[in-house]
Amino acid sequence: LAGTVDAHAPPFLLGGMVVNGFDATLNQTNLGANANKFIKVQLIRQAPGSGVTLHRRWGRVGEAGQQKQEGPFSDAQGELKFKSYFRSKTGWEWDDRADAPPAPAGKYGLVDMETDEAAAKRQLAPAPVNGASSAHPTPAKQAPPATLPCTLDTPTQALVDLIFEKETFESAMTALELDPQRLPLGALSKAQIERGEKALEAVEAALAKGTSRAELARLTSAFFTIIPHAFGRRAPPVLDTQEAVDVKFDMLNTLRDIDEANQMVTRAAAAEAA
Repeated sequence: LAGTVDAHAPPFLLGGMVVNGFDATLNQTNLGANANKFIKVQLIRQAPGSGVTLHRRWGRVGEAGQQKQEGPFSDAQGELKFKSYFRSKTGWEWDDRADAPPAPAGKYGLVDMETDEAAAKRQLAPAPVNGASSAHPTPAKQAPPATLPCTLDTPTQALVDLIFEKETFESAMTALELDPQRLPLGALSKAQIERGEKALEAVEAALAKGTSRAELARLTSAFFTIIPHAFGRRAPPVLDTQEAVDVKFDMLNTLRDIDEANQMVTRAAAAEAA
C-alpha cells in the first residue's frame, strides 16, 4: 500500500511514518539483459520530532532484495536526498512524476500504487460475497450477521463466489506470474492498469505489422516495467504471439474486474448498513 512504511524496513523504522508522500515503487524490465528489478524508496520519520531516514530496498521482483538506510537528516536535507535519488533512477524530476512519459532506456518506471487502505486490504484478502472469509470463519457459538438474500441468479452467484475465494484468487494470480504476496491486486492503481493496457496494445500492433523480434522485446520490456511480474531467475519471455498477448489482456481484465467487483461489494455493504 502506498504511503505506509515498507514491511521489510528494519524494526527501528516500522513504527514510523512516511513523510509528505515521499514514497516510490520503481520497476525496470529489460529482456535483453535478463533484468527484472524493483526499487522501494521512502523518506521515513521514526518518531515525532525526529529527523528523517532515507530507506531504500532493491532486488529482483519477487524477492526481498537488499536494503540500505541513510540519515537521520533534517526534513529539507531528506527531501533533497530523496528527489536526487529518484531523478538518478528514473531520469525525471519528482515534482514532474505525474506527467512523466514511459521510462527512458536503462531507467526505472514509477509504478502507481493503490493509496486506499480499505481497497488494498480487500484485494489482499478477497472474501466471499456472502458471509465471512474462509480464512476467518464465524465462530460456532456466534450467530452470523443478518444479510439480505442474494438476488443474483445461481450461475452468476457461483461466478462471483469463485472470484472472491482467496485460494482461487491467489492460484490464478500465480499462474499469471503475478505474485499475490509481493504485488497483490490492490497494489496497482486503476491508472497503472490502464497504462499497462496501452503498452500491451503497442505490442499487439507491432505483432500485426510483423515487427522484428528485437522491437517486440523492447515493447515487451516496457509492458513488464509498467505491470511488474515475478519470473524468479528466469529471463522474462518475449510476447511474440497473439496468444501470449491475449493471455496478458485476460490478466489485465481480471485485475480490472476484481477491482470493480470489490467496489460493488463495498457499495452493497454501505447500502445494507444505511
